[in-house]
Amino acid sequence: MEINPATPLVSQTNTTAAAASTAQGNRLADDFDTFLTLLTTQLENQDPLDPTDTNEFTNQLVAFAGVEQQIRTNDQLETLSGMVAFAQNTAAVNFLGREATVRGSSGENLGNGIAFAYALPTAAEDVELQVLDDRGRIVFREDGATSAGTHDFVWPGTDNQGNAEPTGTYQIRVAAKDASGNQIPVQTFVRGVVSEVETSTSIPVLTVSGNQVPLQDVITVRDPS
Repeated sequence: MEINPATPLVSQTNTTAAAASTAQGNRLADDFDTFLTLLTTQLENQDPLDPTDTNEFTNQLVAFAGVEQQIRTNDQLETLSGMVAFAQNTAAVNFLGREATVRGSSGENLGNGIAFAYALPTAAEDVELQVLDDRGRIVFREDGATSAGTHDFVWPGTDNQGNAEPTGTYQIRVAAKDASGNQIPVQTFVRGVVSEVETSTSIPVLTVSGNQVPLQDVITVRDPS
């Protein structure tokens, strides 16, 4: 079963931001209490022969209502933020052990190669797929599919002569040209099992094929094949 997130998940407030929001709410509540005390004192001590101007009093009441509404709104936003954070963290943790396709161009070769993918916005005349090691040396190359759309490419972890490459990080580079020889922009992806999920940051971060990937860069998730 494959999951395709239709829209990016909303970023949640982290622990530091939540603490700051709480502190701000406390300050606002203190201001509200101070405002109420000052208004009450003003009414108690006004001159009966020269009472507070009606318009001024009305403006003060409007300000009073605005402060109260802001406190309630902040409380509601904090509650909503907590709910979003919980939902996002739960979704991310559920990805553990599943196969994810994420935005990126590099992956970790553990001896059995790396699963890549690339997307062409339009059909190409010529496509060359290159795999580079951590020194920038091309260790493998082959022709790729030229039709528009997303294509899979599984590098077997060897050079073009079939010799195994060392374990480590490798990068895919896709050179695509149209009929006029112009370069075509290509988007690349990496596929791998989600081995770790970090939820202490503002946005959950998944570890996929050795890469730490923010949740919004996850394209698809499916059960391992």
